[in-house]
Amino acid sequence: VNPPTAVAFVMHILLLLPDNLNLDFKREILDASRFMAELSVADSFFISKRSSVIGLAAISISLDQCRIKLPLIESNNYLKGVASAIGVSHNDAEILAAKRRLHLLSLANVD
Repeated sequence: VNPPTAVAFVMHILLLLPDNLNLDFKREILDASRFMAELSVADSFFISKRSSVIGLAAISISLDQCRIKLPLIESNNYLKGVASAIGVSHNDAEILAAKRRLHLLSLANVD
């Protein structure tokens, strides 16, 4: 049996977004988060990282970079709740390191 992938975690974590959000916003976050999570597959840095950490880092970056902005307090509350559910702090060093690495990978893939 294979463990869940980072993309699987993204799909599940995004189900926890508030119901009242615009469908276009949810779609944009899903697409961006999946892209970010898929970048981790080609980087050995992520081999030792939990899929849930990669998924949360991918969503966090996507929320920051999204064209349509979620109010900061709502975004922070969402990330704190999800992080708590997976057993980390949203400001945990592991999450922040994954975010930094994914961000660098995304910049390298812009070309």
